[in-house]
Amino acid sequence: MDFSLSQRDSARGTPDAILAGVAGVAVASLGPLASMAPRGLPVWAVLIALVGLAGLARRGALGRLQRAMPGTALVLAFLALASLSILWSPSPRAGLTVVEIAYIGLGALAGGAWLSSLPGVEARRLIGLFLIGVFAGVLLFAVEAALDFPLHRWWNHVPAGVEIAETNVPKRTAVLLCLLVWPAAMALDRAGRRGLAVALPAVFAAACLLLTSRSAMLGIVTGGAVFALAVWSPRLVRGVLAAVLAVAFTFVLPLVLLFDRVLNLDGADWLFRSAQHRVEIWGMAANRALETPFFGQGIDASRALEPEGAVSRFGTLTDSLLPLHPHNAFLQVWLELGAFGAARLAGAWRLRRRAGPGGGAAAPVRHGADGAAAATLRTGSLRIGVGNGEHGLRHLAGVVDGRHACRRPDAPLGRAHPGGGRMTVESGNEPRRVLVIKLGAFGDFFLAQTAFSAIRRHHAADHLALMTLPSLAPLARLSGLFDEVLEDPRERSLGAYRRVRRLLRAGRFDRVYDLQAQPRIDRYFWLLAPGPWPEWSGTAWGASHRDQYPGRRKVPVIERYTRQLAPFGIVPEAVPDLSWLDADTGGFGLTAPYALLIPGSSPGRPDKRWPAERYGELACLLAARGVTPVVLGTAIEADLARAITAACPQAVDLTSSTSVPEIAGLARRAWAAVGNDTGPTHLVASVGCPTLGLYCDASVPIQANGPCMVVHHRPSFADMDVGGVLAAMDALPSSR
Repeated sequence: MDFSLSQRDSARGTPDAILAGVAGVAVASLGPLASMAPRGLPVWAVLIALVGLAGLARRGALGRLQRAMPGTALVLAFLALASLSILWSPSPRAGLTVVEIAYIGLGALAGGAWLSSLPGVEARRLIGLFLIGVFAGVLLFAVEAALDFPLHRWWNHVPAGVEIAETNVPKRTAVLLCLLVWPAAMALDRAGRRGLAVALPAVFAAACLLLTSRSAMLGIVTGGAVFALAVWSPRLVRGVLAAVLAVAFTFVLPLVLLFDRVLNLDGADWLFRSAQHRVEIWGMAANRALETPFFGQGIDASRALEPEGAVSRFGTLTDSLLPLHPHNAFLQVWLELGAFGAARLAGAWRLRRRAGPGGGAAAPVRHGADGAAAATLRTGSLRIGVGNGEHGLRHLAGVVDGRHACRRPDAPLGRAHPGGGRMTVESGNEPRRVLVIKLGAFGDFFLAQTAFSAIRRHHAADHLALMTLPSLAPLARLSGLFDEVLEDPRERSLGAYRRVRRLLRAGRFDRVYDLQAQPRIDRYFWLLAPGPWPEWSGTAWGASHRDQYPGRRKVPVIERYTRQLAPFGIVPEAVPDLSWLDADTGGFGLTAPYALLIPGSSPGRPDKRWPAERYGELACLLAARGVTPVVLGTAIEADLARAITAACPQAVDLTSSTSVPEIAGLARRAWAAVGNDTGPTHLVASVGCPTLGLYCDASVPIQANGPCMVVHHRPSFADMDVGGVLAAMDALPSSR
């Protein structure tokens, strides 16, 4: 059973021709652009941001950007620190660097949110175009490498006599393609092309990287090794990656000083010259970082640090200590933004690893994501700068393909989260995991039966769970509609919320339907922070399918559920199917005809009760006609039942004597029923018994439901006389 991806159906939700065309061109051009003109990536990032914003606006889904917390909060904190550091940065283009980082982030946020809302067919089209572009870029670069880069020479105005293979021009391209092949391999793997998924990075390494960039070669070899190791022990690999990330951000300065000052690797004969030079650059950057350990030298300071008498063994230092950046992203963060910047960026990366592609995906996807992360860490530690277009490309490439690579080719996305991507937890033909939340109360549970049945039909092949109150859990299990029933603790203590969080996270649900739609359940949504979040239909701020209809509580319950479920193509029927709820009632010794009287209500709402004395009068009138009055209720209503039987000795008191299935069985065989706005009244109406609901202004008549239920309403019960009630019972449809 397919999941729809947006709050509109696929007929209305597909992008128009212009938007689809621009998006297709942008996605398909990524590979060739990385191969030939990596300096054009800023234009590409701006285009992705504009396409994403336009797509969200067209769908009326700009609210999806609200789901960017808490990951984006950390990125914004990083940008705020970077903006503040402009005040002390020596670089004249520090402000421009902040702008570059900002629009790359906007592209990732807006583009990712829009891609997540696309119908499955359109998303698969973009995946195909992305793969075509990556294959074209790799092929173009391989041919260029074999022919000594003629197009690169022409494009970058490199003279024929210069050895271009040793310059930064092809090396930068090699690193970019190295980072792109992993999301492409993930997409191929999810499409069932595992051979191509393995061959793509292998062929790229064999055909291109040996001719140019050692950093790129190390990146792709590391990614491949991690992928293979993850097949054997994914938990070990993910733990190692998390540890490496923590060490990289926390101990990069002492490690660099160890390499430079203690081990003197910048002069080690066994290292190739570029590696020696890199160690020297790291040492210079670390020395300057130690001068401003908390807030750094300022954003983009790497480009403009004065040599201050420093001497390089590998060339003459002119007006800058470093060649653009330290060739190590972690060290650059410490140099430019200090410990505070490193902490913020590490937090954002950690959230991305927890909630991004692979965070809850099937095993092959986790392995691919681990390989991609390892390649990024490797290239980031050797070559990439934070403000560099390469770093932005990796983020945006992950948005373009990471949100789609983790899904089956025939299924739309499943898991969503406020800070990033979506993923599914299934592989092959495994069922998706879906949760319905409906706590109660008793009557509301039966009013929701039409929604339960419709959701079950829609997810016939999926694992469907219900979270409800412990008192209602046996009924939910008896219905046969749910594969699993979770019991809500109902308490409001911190311990109770922790138990709910464990239930939700252990369930690994792909989608949640919140039919309760109350602030308490809205808090359940945020218990999943920092993610990943499933698709969530409800009233919670940040939910993927947030119900913002202002008149929600003022429409009939069936209409409310119909509105909420419509984005998924789920249509509840007007009449619930409670054929599963019945019992033998012969033991009560009742003879037809009999009428059910339900004089109670919840203990805290006595204002919903028509007076027991009038029920007694009504019982006498029914008995005079030959209809036996049967009083239903719990022990709480025992006093009410005694008052009725005292007024009418022919009445039968069954309070505290019936189970829920027996109440349904009695209702199926009753001449009619009359009752207040309470659970048993809704139950007998739901099974098809002709029912008269007695309502005053203390109740909401729109909550009534049932094929033969009629609401008898007066502003006050003082205005509701017995004769009028009896006449209304006579007029009930299908009365007998």
